[in-house]
Amino acid sequence: MKGKLGPALLVITLVFNLISASAAAAGWFGTSEKEYCKRVIMNFIKMNDMSAELAKGGGRNTPDKERLAEKMQALIRNSIDDSTKVSDQFLDGIHPQLRVQFRQNLIRGGNLYLEGLETSDVSTQIKGLQRLEAWDNFRRANLNLLYDRIVK
Repeated sequence: MKGKLGPALLVITLVFNLISASAAAAGWFGTSEKEYCKRVIMNFIKMNDMSAELAKGGGRNTPDKERLAEKMQALIRNSIDDSTKVSDQFLDGIHPQLRVQFRQNLIRGGNLYLEGLETSDVSTQIKGLQRLEAWDNFRRANLNLLYDRIVK
């Protein structure tokens, strides 16, 4: 009897893990990967709008600009955190290049841009913006697909 119980427990554990992973991906236990991914993408679109707003009026700092910059930094931090809840498998299932674009350009670009803002290092900000621009080019080229599979 002892020899048969071990393999049965292993099978039960594997089945439970598969069901749990599927349920989590489907959003049965809370926020789904799709929702996290959607939130990250939408937050970076908002960040782009905020960045454009900050650029208006030259380099003058105002209390409104400082508040907007703080909101933008919080948005980037939240998006970076949310991105860790999106698996490579989920991204690969949407588009073969999405994982690289999402991780290397969107998230890494956001990290670099945030680091540059926090340290007042313009060259790091520019590196981040270049990656974010590469992401935005990919997003625009695949807008319908991304909208259908993530945003909708």
